Amino acid sequence: MSWLGGVIEFLGELGLYDIVLPFLLIFTITFAILEKTRILGEEEIGGKKYPRKNLDAMVALVVGLIIVTATQLVAFINQFLAIAALVMVIGIGFLLMVGVFYNPEGGKKQLLEDGWIKAFTVIIFIATILIILHAAGVLDDAYNWVATNIGGEIVGSIIFLAVMIGLVAFIVKSPSIEKKDKEE
Repeated sequence: MSWLGGVIEFLGELGLYDIVLPFLLIFTITFAILEKTRILGEEEIGGKKYPRKNLDAMVALVVGLIIVTATQLVAFINQFLAIAALVMVIGIGFLLMVGVFYNPEGGKKQLLEDGWIKAFTVIIFIATILIILHAAGVLDDAYNWVATNIGGEIVGSIIFLAVMIGLVAFIVKSPSIEKKDKEE
């Protein structure tokens, strides 16, 4: 193992990934929300109103420490953030691919239609929900239930039928009246 790998392993043993980073994340998010919303009140200094930083920091500290002591929550946060970072990388790759189909002339004309952009947005939303369910362990339970209670042939048949119905619907879809009017 390289010396950098040893350093990372040592930091993991110290609790950097299980304690320090989740605490800093929760503390920062909580502090920022309290500062922005000013829920705990304001104080006036020199005629200007400022949020009560001391109260905001104390509440954020307590919330951060409570979250860190709940090891299941920390495991959930770590798993969710790792997968969310992966989705962000995939999203950036997706945006790069959309850029391939974008026509820069005029700045507004797109080679992809609005319907496709909406479809990709729905796909990203569904992926986010699936990430949350996976991080919570719900998908593992559902998969185990399906694997033990339903035969593989049935699941394969359902997937095959869904794909076939989707393909037929896509092929026989007629163009909308609005598109015909725009072309004329």
